[in-house]
Amino acid sequence: MQIKITLILILIILFCAFTSLYFFHEWSKSFLMSYQIEEKFYSQDFASSKNIILLGSSQIGTLNMDYINQQVSDFDKEYKIYNLSISSDSPSSRIHHIDKITLMNPEIIVYGLGYRDFNSYSSIESLELSTVLPEPKKIFENTLKEIFGNTFDTFKISRLITFNVVEQILRNPDPKFEIDNFRPFFEPTEKEFDVMDKTEIELSLTKFPYPVPKIGNPNTNDELTAFKKIIETLQQNNIKVIIFSTPNSQVLLNSYTNSTKENFNAILEDLSNEYNIEVYQLQDKYSNIDIWSDFQHVSASSSGKIYSDEIISIILGYI
Repeated sequence: MQIKITLILILIILFCAFTSLYFFHEWSKSFLMSYQIEEKFYSQDFASSKNIILLGSSQIGTLNMDYINQQVSDFDKEYKIYNLSISSDSPSSRIHHIDKITLMNPEIIVYGLGYRDFNSYSSIESLELSTVLPEPKKIFENTLKEIFGNTFDTFKISRLITFNVVEQILRNPDPKFEIDNFRPFFEPTEKEFDVMDKTEIELSLTKFPYPVPKIGNPNTNDELTAFKKIIETLQQNNIKVIIFSTPNSQVLLNSYTNSTKENFNAILEDLSNEYNIEVYQLQDKYSNIDIWSDFQHVSASSSGKIYSDEIISIILGYI
């Protein structure tokens, strides 16, 4: 009996080991592809055009870049608009690629900021859970930091791009990895072309394990510190920075505390005053309009055209 149990345990261990190796192999393959996508994009010669870059998370990823480029081109054919949105982006991640972005020599950076960009709490804290057990994610990250040092943060932003590549692999088992040159790091899914009604949005928020952001004291906000460094780097390179707050559905806005909303507004006002930057507040502009593919993303379909029109209007005001 003891021998049988031992054999079963060995088989389970072997199965887990081979499964882990398989997934690690697939992950490393996609990580390499994401690195190649980054290198391919940033190695281009951007000097032949006047460049404007959109930065932010997936909340700007659903903008219609063909439409935006066409409208801006009709105004001035020398301009090209690049949307470098990355899922789950944050200032503390983006700052490690800001040097590559400045080498593109953009005239203008249009930066979309949302509540989650200045989240002051971990996902565990934001869900108001507590535990006395060690957190494997933190242990793993601390170990990687000890091994890789400063390169760990560069690894983190590449990992975010990797998630997008993995998602594309799952949708297309034999991908050719052709990138959209005007939106290279984010590809809207079919779901992001849907339009939900309010009831469906409420249901999506309850089903999706979304840690609602909480913004604490701006004076001790690490993400704000990182974002200020980004602005300073861009302005030192004579790059104009424009900020807009990303839209939210009313369902999502209702989940934020008053203090989070107040602190977010205080951050935007502080950035505008300290760096003489124009800030366009869109966080509640379309909250009750039926343009949402879920609780936090404007639909990538024609229903979300109003969002792209807003960004076009902002850009045309500066060229």
